[in-house]
Amino acid sequence: KVTWEDFVAASDYVEDAVDAGLLDEAAAFEQLKVPVKQALVRDAALKSAASIASLDVEAPMKLFRRIQSLDDVDHDAVAPIGYGLDDAGDIGEAFKGLMRLPTGILPIDAALRGGFAKGQLHMYLAGTNVGKGQSLLHTGACAVYEGKFVLHATLEDPLALVQARYIANLLGVPTDTVLAEPRQCAAKLKAKFPELGRLRWSYFEPMVTPFKKIAEWVDAEEQKAGRPVDLLNLDIADRMKPPGKVDWEGKTYQAFEALYAEIASYALAEDGKGHPGGPIWCATGSQTKRSASSNGRSKSAPGTDDAADSMHKTRIAGTVVSGAYVEGDEKAGIEPGNIWHVAKNRMGPRGYTSDVTPFDLDCARIVYVHDR
Repeated sequence: KVTWEDFVAASDYVEDAVDAGLLDEAAAFEQLKVPVKQALVRDAALKSAASIASLDVEAPMKLFRRIQSLDDVDHDAVAPIGYGLDDAGDIGEAFKGLMRLPTGILPIDAALRGGFAKGQLHMYLAGTNVGKGQSLLHTGACAVYEGKFVLHATLEDPLALVQARYIANLLGVPTDTVLAEPRQCAAKLKAKFPELGRLRWSYFEPMVTPFKKIAEWVDAEEQKAGRPVDLLNLDIADRMKPPGKVDWEGKTYQAFEALYAEIASYALAEDGKGHPGGPIWCATGSQTKRSASSNGRSKSAPGTDDAADSMHKTRIAGTVVSGAYVEGDEKAGIEPGNIWHVAKNRMGPRGYTSDVTPFDLDCARIVYVHDR
């Protein structure tokens, strides 16, 4: 192992040799460049492996950028850790997939080591009136607050309601107030948060809209913005038309497999397929079976087997966060709320279940939020 002091001493020795005319400066640089880059590649590989657990993606990315500033070197010969990648640039791109998007539900973000992973389709799984759409919107609002570019496609709620809920969530005011005073609230939002991310929404007709049409809308919005989208919210994918010209009558199970596979491929954006601008975060909500729906006395959240219509939905999703409503106890001073469960997590541990988290649905927040 070469310490920094050893490297400085060697550099001083080479400089002395160059000054004495014993060594050509350009030749010395070429000779030193290879071992320097080899050391960087080793360091980057080790830091990348460690970053899977710590999520400190920026540390290896800085090293990747330093490596790319030098000429090519045989990485296979100096980095015995096999990533199946051609060069440091490819490694850097791959580890961008470790980037996390917070859901805005603090205990779930902690369990997911920061939130949803990029390049995957993520799902909120719950029964009727538990808050699938509100959860999507809450995650979208948090992303906008962090400066992300968010697109929200609704196939359920009226567009005016979606707009009002986003403003209510960000400002922390009741949705009814926004609906009654939309212009005033919009102006207040702009004044309070002048550097918010970009947020656009659109309504699509349920049951007849294929994902291809939504992808075309994404492309058009990206052209206007001059940048790729970060998060695409689909509220909800279950109400979209499956792909192709296949007659899906009586084939619900297979239809949802085809639909969710199409969306997941779009989010992953590999091998020239999917989102043209590279991997994105994509999130949706899905209904549980009637037998698994919370009746107000639930003590557990649904699992992946509880998805309605097709288990392929949860099989294809990268993360499944399920929720169940729990009634409060006024005498005990316990507010009603939801319990959250990490039913599936491709990028880490699963099985975590939160305590009851009170919600603030008047302000379109699936959990209480400290004043922004």
